[in-house]
Amino acid sequence: MESELDIQKFIPQFDMETEMNIKKDIPQFDMETVIDFTKGVVLNIYNSFVNEDLKSIRIRISDELINKITKNKELYRISKNFDRVAVERVGLIGYEKKEDGIYVKIFANVNFFDDVDNNLDGAGGNDKFWYDRWIITYKAITNIGNNCQNCGAEMEYNKETNSFECKYCRSVFFRDSKDWKVIDIEVQK
Repeated sequence: MESELDIQKFIPQFDMETEMNIKKDIPQFDMETVIDFTKGVVLNIYNSFVNEDLKSIRIRISDELINKITKNKELYRISKNFDRVAVERVGLIGYEKKEDGIYVKIFANVNFFDDVDNNLDGAGGNDKFWYDRWIITYKAITNIGNNCQNCGAEMEYNKETNSFECKYCRSVFFRDSKDWKVIDIEVQK
């Protein structure tokens, strides 16, 4: 079991300058909102894979990442055997502006708990838990056009909701909104 001091290795130093640089390109960027969003996205991704129902996350993560997690479930600790998964200590790591978009890296400490009654290793005894750090790369989704950001198919505009719906994969995008898509997750154990 790791002590609180050992956990400090999972916390990169926050850089206010990085946040200010992001705000130059994305004026509405709010770190607290991204932190809350990240906590929800991590748990949503994890639970979607555990329950083998990926429909709800297709709009939020890339197909490449879905394939990566599917092939590496053990690395991401995708298992129905954990009693609880929690996200703590989310923060900004970096930001990069490329020709094809704006990318933001966030860290999230993900804790996996296995209660004593059904320990994964069958050893009984004390409850067990693991800490992993997920490095999440988001891409800012902007300028919704006529083609779906997820699959490339043609989208149809809905005046009532001021949104576009993909005719093929049924993803929904809102006009003039800035959104995030998870394009990669690296796991550090």
